[in-house]
Amino acid sequence: MMDGKSEMPQTKKEELVKFRDSQDSRERLCEYITGMRFDNPKLTERLIKDQKVVRAKYGLPDISMLKSSPEEYENFLMGIASRNGIEVRDRNDFAGYFDRDGAPAAEYFEGKSKIGVTIFRNEDEEKYTRSLAKLEHELIHSMQEKRYPGMPIELLEYEAFIARANIESAVNDLENFLPIFFGVTLSSVRGDYEDEYLKAEKGTDSPVWDNPEWFLKNVDKVID
Repeated sequence: MMDGKSEMPQTKKEELVKFRDSQDSRERLCEYITGMRFDNPKLTERLIKDQKVVRAKYGLPDISMLKSSPEEYENFLMGIASRNGIEVRDRNDFAGYFDRDGAPAAEYFEGKSKIGVTIFRNEDEEKYTRSLAKLEHELIHSMQEKRYPGMPIELLEYEAFIARANIESAVNDLENFLPIFFGVTLSSVRGDYEDEYLKAEKGTDSPVWDNPEWFLKNVDKVID
């Protein structure tokens, strides 16, 4: 019996090679995580489900509370931090760490059970809620480290971003939502791979899947 690779018509192989060459990294990341391409009609449903699953997984409050009662939302997040032994500190408490070029707006310090983030309680509501969203993002990372050590970088960042994604945009304007959402996620994934500690641990500074050959071999099965 002939195997799947030899049975595939040459024209189909050529089409797959051309398609894989044309994909950009955002599309590859989406397919790597979800198993779905940008043009899959079921992708919106998957994103909606994933957000619900992630928020339940980490015990996060109803997302609507962020707008309706940000103070209550903050208290909820601080309670999660306390129960998980995570210390939330203002960015100014980290001796200029956040003043350096390229410093993140907020960060969970792995192995130290600390989050550096400035909560803008006395600013306008939009700035306040944005800062709470950053706290939530880092809280997810803190719980990932404690509960799921060894979780792949791609999933670490996807979970943290899908939890706060504007799903309404995914429903109403998926074509524009996807490159923006997976572009932001990709940026963090690449940043994680370039981190000196992780680079030494993994022996690489780039994802193995971010090339056409990986998909042609592992998904399409047209090359060895």
